[in-house]
Amino acid sequence: MPTIKVGICFVLQWPCRMQAYPYSISIVMPCLNRVDFIRSALESIFSQGVSCVEVIIADGGSTDGTLDILREYADVKVIVEDDKSLYDALNKAIKKATGDIIGHLNTDDIYLPDTFNHVRKLFKKFPETQMLCGGAELAKYEFGGWRVVERYAAQDYGYLNWDIVLKGPILTNARFYQREFLSKMVPFDLNYRIIADREFLIRVMNADPKSQIINRNILQYRFHESSLTFNRNAQAQWAGASEKLKLSEALYLASSKNAVQREMYSRWAVYEARQALIVAIKTCELKKIFSAYSHGAKFSGGGGLPTVGFLFKFGLVKIIHRLKSAQKCFRRIFGLTFTRHSS
Repeated sequence: MPTIKVGICFVLQWPCRMQAYPYSISIVMPCLNRVDFIRSALESIFSQGVSCVEVIIADGGSTDGTLDILREYADVKVIVEDDKSLYDALNKAIKKATGDIIGHLNTDDIYLPDTFNHVRKLFKKFPETQMLCGGAELAKYEFGGWRVVERYAAQDYGYLNWDIVLKGPILTNARFYQREFLSKMVPFDLNYRIIADREFLIRVMNADPKSQIINRNILQYRFHESSLTFNRNAQAQWAGASEKLKLSEALYLASSKNAVQREMYSRWAVYEARQALIVAIKTCELKKIFSAYSHGAKFSGGGGLPTVGFLFKFGLVKIIHRLKSAQKCFRRIFGLTFTRHSS
């Protein structure tokens, strides 16, 4: 298999003539130091039992042995170069994709069996489809194996609406796109390192794509401590929460000519401020607590500065009593003691 070197990239040549195969599929994968997961992700693709599936991996320069594993797969296009984030890597991979249908798989997740057959069947049955979504499940590694701990049905989350794109599980990786439609929606906005997929799907929803769902689970998300999506670390959660504050404000400011959207984004900003405040209390950092609190005040008529009345409206006292970590945090900062009352 010949290797073409382009700068610091190596690209393994794809043996299938994608343009000659109807409803061909391209899977794009951002990657960085995923030696423990990359093989499972790739095997979930190549075990699908369908022909002419293009796999493009944009690797940010892995140093943990990931690239050694990738060299074992001759039928994979691999681009190795520095990137700004996983969404920068995704943008690069999407530009290389040649399939009629494009899906995005993270290297720590897997496709479930027979996914591609169902994807192709629906695109063939409804050729006008621009976006297709299946169900997903979340698995956690316990007792020597992956155990499913949560499921997300396509009929509940597949069709985009305001509640889903702003607050709900967006099932980014359980979605497949018509290439022509996706090319109009990308690139992902690199101002958001963690939630660029949510910003992207807000734009997709506003484009009103012709959509279909697969009424079965097609993807398994895998929970682990280094996951961007399912990380329980307070600082990692704050990084995502602060980006949502930033995005909600940006969308609010950009919607000045649309009263309905402006009201929607205003409510979302308050909602995200509440969520961010919970995370900020976990970090025990006053700067973060004040940032989340003042953000909520600004979009609730508080003018940007907290007031005593807004304090109770915001539910800070209730949040403090509900969070075990909050009591430790406030004792540390203020030397205060809280008494838990039974309800």
